[in-house]
Amino acid sequence: MDLLSRNGELVVGKQGGLDRYRLIAAFLVIAIHTSPLLSVNENADFFLTRIFARMAVPLFLMITGRYVAAKFWENDPDEKGSSAAVLLHFLKKIAILYGISVVLYLPVGMYAGHYKQITVTGIFRMLVFDGTFYHLWYFPACMLGMVIVWGCSRIGKNHQREIKNNEDRNDANNVIFVTRNHANRNDVKEEILAPISDVGFRITFVIVIILYILGLLGDSYYGLTTQIPVLKTMYDGMFQVFSYTRNGIFLVPIFLMIGVWFAKVERENTVQNDSYWEMSEPKRWNRKRAGLGLLISLVLMTVEGFALHAADWQRHDSMYVMLPIVMIFLYIWICAKPQEPSKKLRSLSTWIYILHPAVIVVVHALPGSPGKEIAGNSLLNYVAVVIGTCIISIFGMYVTHQISHGFDLHVRRNK
Repeated sequence: MDLLSRNGELVVGKQGGLDRYRLIAAFLVIAIHTSPLLSVNENADFFLTRIFARMAVPLFLMITGRYVAAKFWENDPDEKGSSAAVLLHFLKKIAILYGISVVLYLPVGMYAGHYKQITVTGIFRMLVFDGTFYHLWYFPACMLGMVIVWGCSRIGKNHQREIKNNEDRNDANNVIFVTRNHANRNDVKEEILAPISDVGFRITFVIVIILYILGLLGDSYYGLTTQIPVLKTMYDGMFQVFSYTRNGIFLVPIFLMIGVWFAKVERENTVQNDSYWEMSEPKRWNRKRAGLGLLISLVLMTVEGFALHAADWQRHDSMYVMLPIVMIFLYIWICAKPQEPSKKLRSLSTWIYILHPAVIVVVHALPGSPGKEIAGNSLLNYVAVVIGTCIISIFGMYVTHQISHGFDLHVRRNK
């Protein structure tokens, strides 16, 4: 039984707000790559694209953690390979998306000269860390981060198996959680397994927090790193392997684990298969308080971002101390308002993420006065890219749906 289920059944609930905010997050990613307010005000654009929009990718990751990585924490050690199967299925799915995206953007990258004089090391760097195009870093990062989280999830598993094996040998010394009512054998096993799983969970959280701190020192706090010779040498060496610490090692694991943590909270507080978020507010987190927490933490992250920018410490601007706290409040605020799930919006956000750079290229290549007018106005450019990407994405969804539907009909007829 995993953290998401009770009595073997998955408890999902009406968390359609996540699907809607995934779409908003996709639009924020477009904003990062087009700087829509640059023609209006440079500081306003910095806030939008380098601070506010930095919530987009962590939200994607937290949702993945909530619905995929949470399955790694299973209480039954007899189910050998189950979490590995979940991992492999996820890696296969993302690898296919990544492969298609690499092929799609290969001509654009070649035209832009991204692959001139590329070495074997450079190919490895692109495929595993940086991505073959500027937005494709997310896919290898997500895969690598998921592998790290899965590996950490094994920490408690070996101890679980050891205790269960000892229990099967009637090793009374291991039965340390037996109640005075002399609980039966199954009760003993349940009491033993749960705390050990929590230990592995806590250790994993410590590991991912340390990784995030190391990532901060190579990202927004790089100016501090350069003042410490040992750290500077260490990070200069790391940057020979990858371009940024905004990758699957340092950025991704913590947000996957925050998603797992929410799954754990929902699992432990769900009653009779009712979604945690559909319970009355005294029994769950309050949306208004979460909104206030979100506002305060976002203000603090804004102060942090502008201070680091003014100090010229930022090597990149994807990671802030306040970002995980902002994301916790954002997730609560979204989920505390139950809404129906939308598979179409979920799919649309993925299409938009993958296709928007291609639309940016097309918009920039528009001939004549319309092209010049759009190119000269950052806000107009953003709107054009959003509209163009949505049209192409919806069309792509329709075509793939028709192909899939036709294939299903063909299979049924030939059965």
